Amino acid sequence: MSKSARAHRACHACLQQSLSLQCLNNYEDFYAHQNYGEPRPWGIAPTALQLALARGHRWLAMLESGKVSSLREIAGQEGVDNSYVSRMMNLTVLAPDIVEAILDDALPDHLTLFDIAVDPPALWEEQRTLLISLI
Repeated sequence: MSKSARAHRACHACLQQSLSLQCLNNYEDFYAHQNYGEPRPWGIAPTALQLALARGHRWLAMLESGKVSSLREIAGQEGVDNSYVSRMMNLTVLAPDIVEAILDDALPDHLTLFDIAVDPPALWEEQRTLLISLI
């Protein structure tokens, strides 16, 4: 496993372990301490972050398919502000482990959509560093 893959897994372990500030440093520790939770039951409503993530991906699909030609067009159809559409679209470039943490509802309650969706760094490692600093 490459060094970057080990770093990715170690950071993912930090997110999964209640996003503590202490990162696990190697592959074996990741699997030894990993605590996969039960899937969210269907009867539980999605969180605001989960809904925002879904909206962002739906809107990205609309753009990629040609159903709309701009974020402004999406905003008009949805009856929301252009900046809101832009923030939701930012969620489509998050690191996979951050997306997984959102879907698993593993992020601390004090993290807001604003913290995650406004101008996220382009590089996944920088996104992880930022997220850990917000915890």
